Amino acid sequence: MDNRRKLALYPAYYLARFNEAAYSRMGYGTMNDTHKAIAEILDIKQTTLKQMRDEFDPLFGNRAGWYQKKMIVSRELVANALEGLGENDVFAIVTEILNRGIRDADSIAVLLAVPGSSDRKKTAVVFVPRGPTGRLAEEHFMTWYASSHQPVKGELIDTRELGTGYDFEIRTAEETFYIEVKGLAEKEGGIGFTGKEWETAKETGERYFLCVVSGLKSERQIHLIQNPAARLIPKQNIITTIQVNWSVTARQLSEISNDGL
Repeated sequence: MDNRRKLALYPAYYLARFNEAAYSRMGYGTMNDTHKAIAEILDIKQTTLKQMRDEFDPLFGNRAGWYQKKMIVSRELVANALEGLGENDVFAIVTEILNRGIRDADSIAVLLAVPGSSDRKKTAVVFVPRGPTGRLAEEHFMTWYASSHQPVKGELIDTRELGTGYDFEIRTAEETFYIEVKGLAEKEGGIGFTGKEWETAKETGERYFLCVVSGLKSERQIHLIQNPAARLIPKQNIITTIQVNWSVTARQLSEISNDGL
């Protein structure tokens, strides 16, 4: 399979999985207009894209005309690789492909490698264990919150093992706030968000706080950033197995962190 057809599997999967919402968000018009536009961009036949979409359809109960045909390995591998991602993340991958915006050779190599992989074993969703820096930061936040009650006073709920897109909830009588804790061994440094964390930050807006605990090796400081999705401009990275994360530079954190917290 050539590279154009490999890349076409991603918009085909997106259209099959998210169906009407995907066609609407792509903004090309009707289904046929969308197929035509994507096919022209990727320099493939329109019927090829539509056939790929049809092959993914039975996974999601749409246009299930291919239900009697065994799924080709390349399609199965792409579906397995993307199943843990939300709509925003899959859309981001598709638009990067169609806009020819993936300039990172490693990122495009990951996308091209997935359909050609010989490993057919389905990968379960796994939450990556936190490293020592993350655990120290979370413990420090809990101790600090018990005495400061910042950013809001309420009941602190530990959600770290639930894969929610944040580490803690703070529940008040009126509403719930969400806290994502990041740790820095030194006084300065960059951080990374998982795709789920960044999507949750965008969805919850002013109720989402990024808590950066810096100087874990020396003098610890806490910086709170409310609604980080509106105040930070991260770089999107597509990494092996396909995950999507968003990285924020040390300079941005230094410029925007709330002084005195």
